[in-house]
Amino acid sequence: MPASSIVVRHRDGSTARHVRVVLSFPSGNTDAYFSDNYGDVVVEHSSVGRATVFVPGRSCSSFHAPGTA
Repeated sequence: MPASSIVVRHRDGSTARHVRVVLSFPSGNTDAYFSDNYGDVVVEHSSVGRATVFVPGRSCSSFHAPGTA
């Protein structure tokens, strides 16, 4: 199964620990995953292509998945 690596940071650059992350694809959303103590999370997904990253319900960025954001 494809997977994407996401690094979650606050606006000031500090680590965003234990934050809920969901990827949204045109075909649907992934399950929720949570960042670790370093703000890192690996999200497994079955879709490939353009994905939007949602962190606590807000669109934060988009990228080509599988990949890194």
